[in-house]
Amino acid sequence: MNKIITLPNFLKAFMLLGLIITIWGCAIYNVRQVKVIPMNDWEFHTTKSNIEVALNLNREFNKEDESYPLNRNGNKKSILPVHVMVINDGPAEVLVKKNSLILEDNETQYKQIEFDDMYSKLSFSPLGRYFIWAFGISLPVAFIGVNPTFAVIPGILVGFVEVYNAKQSNERIREDIYSKSLRNSILHQGDSVNGFIFFDVPMDKQSNNFRVKLRLLYNDESEILFEF
Repeated sequence: MNKIITLPNFLKAFMLLGLIITIWGCAIYNVRQVKVIPMNDWEFHTTKSNIEVALNLNREFNKEDESYPLNRNGNKKSILPVHVMVINDGPAEVLVKKNSLILEDNETQYKQIEFDDMYSKLSFSPLGRYFIWAFGISLPVAFIGVNPTFAVIPGILVGFVEVYNAKQSNERIREDIYSKSLRNSILHQGDSVNGFIFFDVPMDKQSNNFRVKLRLLYNDESEILFEF
């Protein structure tokens, strides 16, 4: 005799599926277009020897904040994005090097996160997503009375879709990190560069008062130091 699917069981299964979706979500990553805010609105901003420097620390993830570079909450993963803008209005060439930016507080000098480590922090695990969704779909389906042999079928299908989503999203994450990272640049008069440097800062430290130092080189190898 076939088991009748009762409304309470159906609702319980629906709630269980909703809980699974809420906790794990889908492996979707959409690239955010970063809006460059006016220079005077940056957290740190100064001009010295015809070189204008502005820095902005993205201390909190906010989907409505168009200046935040990532489409995942990097702050929870100990990622503090620092947006850097350098404009050369002087006659001499200026070398901007990514590793010349220092971020520190009274206790710690924080390390920059290398590209591969950034990718590892943000990317999805295709295999992990498969098992989460294979079981996550199968359990509610079995719960409402479907034969367990058939209940695994929708879970397997959704699991394969999620593996595809994870791989596609990981490619977008890789490209997004690369395209938004600050690159070493030689600035001639009138040139500018802007991009992000990502620091490894625990979330509970990201509201600290930081000291920031940026050291730039002229083409004669003399230095100019910006301190904030």
